[in-house]
Amino acid sequence: MNHLDPGPVAIAALNFLDSVSDHDKETQAVALAVTMLAYARRHGIDVGDVFPVANNILHRQHDKNPSLIALQNYVLHEL
Repeated sequence: MNHLDPGPVAIAALNFLDSVSDHDKETQAVALAVTMLAYARRHGIDVGDVFPVANNILHRQHDKNPSLIALQNYVLHEL
């Protein structure tokens, strides 16, 4: 997971966010969390291993990936 390309990750995240964007922020947050937990349980992934990787992707200041920039802008300005 530590070597994932942030572009496809950002595009998938945008798709998830778009699917919940019509709901209030609390519903969005819980729906995304439920999805993450259900997925992690199904595939035996420790959620504690996923969030540090996600945090690193979000904080990659040197990465000018357009999809990652779009994700950050969407979260800041659209949700």
